Amino acid sequence: MSDEKKPGPGRTTADIELRFGRLLSALGSALSDMTGRLESGQSREIRRDHTIDVGMGPIRTETRIRVRYASDIGSAGLEPGPMREAPEKPPVPARPILADIATVGRTWQLQADLPGVAEEDLTLELDAGDLLISAEGSGRRYEGRFPLPPGVGLADIRISLKSGILDLTAPLPEAP
Repeated sequence: MSDEKKPGPGRTTADIELRFGRLLSALGSALSDMTGRLESGQSREIRRDHTIDVGMGPIRTETRIRVRYASDIGSAGLEPGPMREAPEKPPVPARPILADIATVGRTWQLQADLPGVAEEDLTLELDAGDLLISAEGSGRRYEGRFPLPPGVGLADIRISLKSGILDLTAPLPEAP
């Protein structure tokens, strides 16, 4: 005996595969027809119905394909449909960056927790001698403003961001 499941009375596996093959063929034909209509500038909507009998009763499929161009969004005269533009989400409020700042020997250091942020999501800017840090990742946004020691610029800062821990270091300039 074989462990293979046998189809019900009057049906063979090959018969069922043949019927579903016809269904898939009909769907492929509908997609091909839709492509032809789009390329020729005809209707941008196509509907197809197909019924197959699998021995336990008919299965009816209904297919509707509608194509919208980007230029259609917001234009007048479009038939309403199930596709809707998602409402614009309000911006995520920025969380303040809480940092530990220290001077160790001739090195300035800043360390802060930024969970969910990758190094490519981090932005450093200089404004009136202050370091502006902004970061966005995993649905969170962070911002912070920190004074830099005189003589330290953005080019001097080394960045490390691993496992949500931001480490910034910069050598302090020699005293005159």
